[in-house]
Amino acid sequence: MKTRIKIAGLLLFFTPLIVAGASITLPANQWVPVSPAYYSAFEEISNIFPNVVIGTYVRLWSTDVQGWRTFARAPRSGWGLQGTNRVPPGCGLFINSPTQATVTIGSGSSSSPWTSIGINKVQGYNFIAYPYSNVVFQSTELAKTAATGDKISLRDDSNTNSVWVTYSKLRQGWSSGATNLILQNGSAFFYLSYTNSTVYEVQP
Repeated sequence: MKTRIKIAGLLLFFTPLIVAGASITLPANQWVPVSPAYYSAFEEISNIFPNVVIGTYVRLWSTDVQGWRTFARAPRSGWGLQGTNRVPPGCGLFINSPTQATVTIGSGSSSSPWTSIGINKVQGYNFIAYPYSNVVFQSTELAKTAATGDKISLRDDSNTNSVWVTYSKLRQGWSSGATNLILQNGSAFFYLSYTNSTVYEVQP
């Protein structure tokens, strides 16, 4: 079943996913998902977005409070103290520019190819950016180690009105539709976990 989901007051109904490491054109006043999935360690927001328009906002999902944390590009201090906040590996985020602007996502201080990455799951919602391409979801460690009741929610852009689709882990396996689910590099999705654990995804 296709559903739009609303978490912590933010309706997740956005433009297509953009993978970090490229020059992108941001529309004005729209929340755009960005996946800095290739970073091999925690990375500061100021390194990911070194040159953006004044008044740009970044929203990062906090597993600690199960809500959004918002950071602003200030006129004088840049990202200021807010910019010292770090984005963990495998975490997606959103950016909103006050005007249409072309932005080159920074290479960061810890960028390197991943051959294996540990993704931390906490009990509750996790916003995960997947680092590898053309991977069958059910072959991932995320899927194999899922507990009954876990859910994955991804955006479906197959029609004009993008919606979020949710699949559940049932006792007999994942719900219908998850069988043909393919993850790409930078695929960002919400994962509702009922346990705290770390899963290690190895490059295919």
